[in-house]
This record gives sequence, C-alpha cells and structure tokens, in this order.
Amino acid sequence: MDDIIYYLEPHALGDDIHIHRNVLLDILDKNLITDEIVIYCLADRRFLYSNIFKNIIVYKDIPNLDETKSICDSKFGKNFIIIKNSDLYYSIWEVWQEIKKHGRLDIDISITKSNFLNFNKINYYNNLNYSSRFKSLVTNINYLENIPRFCNDKYIVYHHRFKSDNLWDGNDEILEAILKYSEDYNIVLFTQKELNFNNSKIYTTSNLQEYVTYINNENCLAVISVWSGGGQIASYCSSNKLLMYFHPMQAQYNISNDQLDHYIKSENSFDFCQFTDVDRKFLNIDEIIYNLKAYI
Repeated sequence: MDDIIYYLEPHALGDDIHIHRNVLLDILDKNLITDEIVIYCLADRRFLYSNIFKNIIVYKDIPNLDETKSICDSKFGKNFIIIKNSDLYYSIWEVWQEIKKHGRLDIDISITKSNFLNFNKINYYNNLNYSSRFKSLVTNINYLENIPRFCNDKYIVYHHRFKSDNLWDGNDEILEAILKYSEDYNIVLFTQKELNFNNSKIYTTSNLQEYVTYINNENCLAVISVWSGGGQIASYCSSNKLLMYFHPMQAQYNISNDQLDHYIKSENSFDFCQFTDVDRKFLNIDEIIYNLKAYI
C-alpha cells in the first residue's frame, strides 16, 4: 500500500528508534507498505527516514495533520489513510504493565492491535533473528557528507543528556571528568544544554544528525553516554566502542551483571537493541569518572 500518511507521533528518541521506527521498517520489510507512503515526522528525525522513503513531511512545515492529508490527496491524486503509531500497536507502558503481571521478561506478548494491514508482532526487536533486509533498513541512516571539526583526527564522543525532566540528566561531575580527557583526545560533546568552551579540542553540537554522523565516522574512538536514546542510537550506526553507564534513578543501576545480561537478551527489553558490531560495554559511574581511558 502507498496511500498512507504514517504519522510518527512525537516520542523520546530512544522509543522512536527502538520501537516506532523499527515497527515501521518491519512493516516495509514485510511489503505491507511501499517506500512511496508519506512519512510525517519531527524535523530533527527526518534523516532517519530520508534514505528509505520518498515522501517526507515534517511537522514544522505543515503542523496540521488534516491539512497534510488534504495537500497529499491533491498532490498525489489519492485519498490517503492516516496511520498513527497508536493505531497499530500498544504503547510501551501498556505492554510493560502486562509483563509486570507475569513478573518476568521472557514471555511472549503480542504488541500489535487488530489492524487493517494485518501486521502482527510478538515482543519487540532485541534478539538478532532478523531478515538481512530488515537489518539493512534499520542501519540505513542519512549521514551528513562532512563533519565541521576533527575531519582528519581521532576523537571521542560524549552525550551529555540534558532535558530538565528530573530523570537521568548527566551531572556536572561526569561532564567535568570527560572534559579533562581533552588533554588526551579531541572531544565531541552532544547536548541540549548551553555550553561554551575556549578549547579547540572540544566541539559542542545539539544537532542530532551531526552527532550521529560523528558517531559513524571511522575517526570516532568511542561513544560515552548515560543509558538513553542519545547513546543507544550508536547501536545503529557505530562499529567501534559504546561505553554506557546507568544513572542512579534508572532501574538497572543496582542490578547484577547476570540480571543485566537477562535484560539484554530479553526480546521485551526493546531498548537493548543492537544492529552493528559496536563493542558495547556497561560501566559504573566511577569507571567513567576515574578510569575511562582504560576502556577507550
């Protein structure tokens, strides 16, 4: 089908890349839709779809969904159907409530609702039992042709999460510890926080596509991040090192290595998806602050 406007409702980046984008690409992989449908998404997420789909509209250009449908109907001479994420599958919170009832992760749960595409999905996307086409789709990201700094030099990338949501924002102690490594490495700092440094070895960006391009570059030695979408996206675009740590407010902060391994292997732990050969390590905060160099 190609007479569809697929509305990617605004979500956190982690949910977007691990669930909503993967569901959409799974549907494409199964030939239930074509690459000529219209993707309606956030402007800063456009690059995640522009290599795959021919028609993309971003919210800021046409912020009204009904107007978008009217424009598409007229432009393409079709009567488009609008599909939202919530039309096809349950929210992560609804599914996890069901998982909690069973008290375990390793159970089979259908995440999909009854839908006219007849799309059915059991669990999320976490083990490596994918078609080669699906894997090529999820790793097909539109990177920038050039990076603005360190074009010919090695560097590390640090995601300093900052959303002011009282969850797991990066703290100043970790940031300061990372910046001290500028004596040894060039540093690319991805953050939404206003930060300025008078240091030629530190480059700061808030542009998601630019950040992902830096991660994908062969000069990137390692990506360091708290466990969140900004770091998790490296599992789709990096083949080097991903050094993750858990914030004290996150559920995984106090679990054992065996429990963490259980999370990682569970198909219901959607946020542990991995689609490249990135060497992913989970460190504690002290290792990030005092011993990071040992892992780079």
